[in-house]
Amino acid sequence: KASAELWRGGWMHTQDIATIDPQGRVQIRDRLKDVVKTGGEWVDSIQLEELVSTSEGVAEATVIAVPDAKWGERPLAVVVPLPGMTPTLVSINVPVEKAIADGAITRFARLDRFVILDALPRTSVGKIDKKVLRARFNEEAGVST
Repeated sequence: KASAELWRGGWMHTQDIATIDPQGRVQIRDRLKDVVKTGGEWVDSIQLEELVSTSEGVAEATVIAVPDAKWGERPLAVVVPLPGMTPTLVSINVPVEKAIADGAITRFARLDRFVILDALPRTSVGKIDKKVLRARFNEEAGVST
């Protein structure tokens, strides 16, 4: 049954989000479950993570979708600060604002809030465990996963 669903219609349905440039090159950008739909716009969590990771005082970052009464979902940055540093919402948004001004990302990607953790949860193979983060922050918002 899972194979039939994976290959339905003769196409492999990977749940990946990709872009195709004018030269026909395909780039996998995100997983469907990780994209944030906010204000009717799709926000690429990986692109937003890349931006937040360049913020002053940030050692490591990830972005998840959290429920929002007004917008449906909003991106939430979860960051690990560099030793002795305390990132702020303003500093976290500096590279995001630049990308918005450059037209590289939608204005709906601007962060309303972020969370600082000592460490990001990891899977057994060392990847950031967004499933754990989504469960934690959905539970805090009163939404069951």
